[in-house]
Amino acid sequence: MRVIRIGLLCIAVGAFSLPATAQQSATPGTPAATGFKAKFKEKRVKFVSRMKNIYFAAGCKILDSEARAGLVDAEAARIFVRQKADPKVDDLKKEAEQDGLARASRPGECDYFQKNPEAAEALRKAAREAKEAALKR
Repeated sequence: MRVIRIGLLCIAVGAFSLPATAQQSATPGTPAATGFKAKFKEKRVKFVSRMKNIYFAAGCKILDSEARAGLVDAEAARIFVRQKADPKVDDLKKEAEQDGLARASRPGECDYFQKNPEAAEALRKAAREAKEAALKR
């Protein structure tokens, strides 16, 4: 009789503890996935912002088309290192190009680079470094 009670007690404890451990194992996976998505979205926002600045500089004649193309490719490769060619990245580039060139076409916007020559020089330097890195590959 005593053996049966102990056996039933063990079965009851085991039955109630299985759902609790199943719930615990599912919980830690969710924040990791959320964190990865948040980091990816953050990278995407930075990428689009940099692309807009590059196209804005190209529209203001700070960068020539060769330097612009090299810098755009280098930025895309730096941000999306492990991803294959993705049409979404191309769409982001096109959107950034439209926004950057539209900003450059507005009157007085290109004065930004006259007021901030260090920003223009930083873009030129980044373009030179991207070109040198591409030649080394």
